[in-house]
Amino acid sequence: MNSVKDKIGKLGFSECSTGGGCVAFVKQYPNGAQVLITSSSNEGYIPESLSDPIDIGFYNSDGEQTGWAPIADLETAMSCMDELIRINMARNL
Repeated sequence: MNSVKDKIGKLGFSECSTGGGCVAFVKQYPNGAQVLITSSSNEGYIPESLSDPIDIGFYNSDGEQTGWAPIADLETAMSCMDELIRINMARNL
């Protein structure tokens, strides 16, 4: 397992197929909401390093996108992930 998967895994994310050969990191919540992370520079794939720019998508329990954020790099996103998720979920209750 590489360091990106190790570090994002500690935040509760796992790798999943999103169809068509594309993959993302996903975190599922008990209420059915999901957060997906993909690479901005290699669309449809997971970031290969902590310095890769990323996109974060927020989805409700119906699978509807409720938010999206481009982040400069995965390491920055990881440092504020809980806050990003808390804000998005509070807006979409």
